[in-house]
Amino acid sequence: MATETATATLDVTDARTGKTFEIPINDGAIRANDLKKISTEDEDDPGLLSYADGRYPRNIDLPQRFGRGAYGRVDPGESTLGANAGPVTFGASTASQVWGPAVEYPLLLGNNAGGFPHVFVGTSRPLDAWIGKVHGRVVWGRLDQSPFSSIPADSGVRFMTGAVGTFQPRGVPGLELGVARFFHARWQGLGDAPLGLAFEGILKSSLGGSQGQANGSDEANQLASAFFRWVAPRDGFEAWGEFAREDHSFDLRDFVLEPDHSAALLLGFRKVWDRGGRLVSVRGEVADARTPHLVLVRGEGPFYLHYERRQGHTQRGQLLGSPAVYGGGGSTLAVDVYTARGSWGAAWKRELLGESAGPGFIETFGARNTLSLTRSLFTRGVRVTGGLDTSLDLGNNGDGDRINVNTVLQVTLP
Repeated sequence: MATETATATLDVTDARTGKTFEIPINDGAIRANDLKKISTEDEDDPGLLSYADGRYPRNIDLPQRFGRGAYGRVDPGESTLGANAGPVTFGASTASQVWGPAVEYPLLLGNNAGGFPHVFVGTSRPLDAWIGKVHGRVVWGRLDQSPFSSIPADSGVRFMTGAVGTFQPRGVPGLELGVARFFHARWQGLGDAPLGLAFEGILKSSLGGSQGQANGSDEANQLASAFFRWVAPRDGFEAWGEFAREDHSFDLRDFVLEPDHSAALLLGFRKVWDRGGRLVSVRGEVADARTPHLVLVRGEGPFYLHYERRQGHTQRGQLLGSPAVYGGGGSTLAVDVYTARGSWGAAWKRELLGESAGPGFIETFGARNTLSLTRSLFTRGVRVTGGLDTSLDLGNNGDGDRINVNTVLQVTLP
């Protein structure tokens, strides 16, 4: 709870301790440093919001850094225990997953946050349904928040469930169509978990209770997407695309009239040439999740935010999707050359650094442009890789422009 008093201060009540803190207001603003007053009695706690996301500190669990010192933890990593029984596969895993066709900017689920504990059941291979081949998987799991979230620890665990499926139509070689849904829900224990949530109605009007009302609040956070990939091996070419939404549309009319509400779009391609002992690859991908002008009359936040499940689309403080998509989108154009002795590559990326939007305004914070050069050599079973990344951050108003240079040298032994 926060209130502005007549004495130019902001009174903030910490839900963890019940304490009220008084933050001075100067020229209509507060100093970020004063937020360090909002702390527990733990002397190692530097303040509730000291590490929080700079744009939406209370609406997404996305720390800018994980404390003042080194951060580490021990977990099972990329581990899976599973079994196949004919066309069915099932098991338990903590491995990361990638849903959809994206290479650089996965919209629903990628490996940015690593894996999370989950169980799964699905098809072990594409199944022939005569009109085409189908392949799918259903997942149930647990998501945790970071130690730096503003959400009370007793509400920090979330239940997740999702499903992803693909269809390869007969008579159209190389074409794959797919859909995916990912839900965050309140953790109620395994006995009361909404196991069938991934198969509920797509439109809010089909839901029961207050959720089915036009202004109803949907406690669970849904992300859904439809995607395609078309591969032409003889031509050395492939193209892919994905359209994703954050949360339900109210009804079909709402979706048709305002499909860009809380939406993201991705397109990509790759072309490969065989140059007699060398393979040359050119690829590009662009993701657009910028706030549409619809926000001038209908409120919405950045992709991956939800005002009921306030950890956002995260696991332990890292985005389950693409960080660039949370910033508004990104684009990549890359060239790679492969030979028997190694490879080299060059890539250019442009990624947005975030937006602020509301009734009457949309402001972009700037963009990061990165040029990357890589070189790999193979000799006697040893792989040596070197890389150079040069990034230029350009602020919207010329403020905060900066250059960052990063070098990498990696040796892989047999």
